[in-house]
Amino acid sequence: MPSKASILLPISWSAVLTAAALLFGSASGALADPSGTKAPGQPPDEDQWRFLAVPYVWFTNLTGNTTVRGISAPVDASFGGIASNLNIAVMGQFEVRKGKIGAFLNPVYASLEASNNAGPFQIGGQQVPSRDVTVSSTLFTSDVGLYYRVLELNFSGGPSAGGARVVAEPYIGARIWHLSTEISIPLRDRNFESSGNKTWADTIFGLRTQWDITDRWNVAAIGDVGGGPFGASDLTAQGILFAGYRFGLFNERDANLVAGYRALYDDFTTGSGREQFTYNATLHGPLLGLSIAF
Repeated sequence: MPSKASILLPISWSAVLTAAALLFGSASGALADPSGTKAPGQPPDEDQWRFLAVPYVWFTNLTGNTTVRGISAPVDASFGGIASNLNIAVMGQFEVRKGKIGAFLNPVYASLEASNNAGPFQIGGQQVPSRDVTVSSTLFTSDVGLYYRVLELNFSGGPSAGGARVVAEPYIGARIWHLSTEISIPLRDRNFESSGNKTWADTIFGLRTQWDITDRWNVAAIGDVGGGPFGASDLTAQGILFAGYRFGLFNERDANLVAGYRALYDDFTTGSGREQFTYNATLHGPLLGLSIAF
């Protein structure tokens, strides 16, 4: 029978994974890129290098199951529970494009720490009474990839002339995770500590579409699948739907305020028996961001 100290490990891994629920910033595609829309009467110059920065927040829930060292535990975390244990978070999306070809990068770093009374424990064959247990977790994750604009239809001259536009851009990339965690249990003469880390990656294939209703209002949909024969996960999949409003921040129509909803599923398993690690869960919730083009 595993010790109760080891049962804490799924809880600590869950803390890392719930950090992703709050912060996972790999929305593989621009959050309604404002760079292709200038003021009416000023058509965009597609031969120019274009850059995009997107700070945003994803208010998510996480539901599913995890298995660490052969011990399974359900995961059901709300946004409020994640935020209360957050130490620091750094995230963002960045893009570069010239003509029809572009590249994206979505680095995320988060640090979580939680202390709770738990126990009793079996450590080294000895019974340890209940006491405060500290769980520290860190997350680094990123999507990186390339996209190509295969379709651009302008109606009534397009957004630069006050009309509408439809854009479609397939993309291919990689979704990378690195998770690490450490638990500390104070004993009479020392601290009992246990730690672990996991890294995995998947190739993803996706499509992002954008509809410019006017030169200011726009909607977009993004979706991708991966894993299986193309990665470490059995399956990873993502869907995003949002609406945006363009305005001038530093220049004419260089910013796009977006709000929408995102869901991300991943099913990853490695090892067996006491060495098994499984993450099978869905992250989902509203998002709010600001695209800034320059």
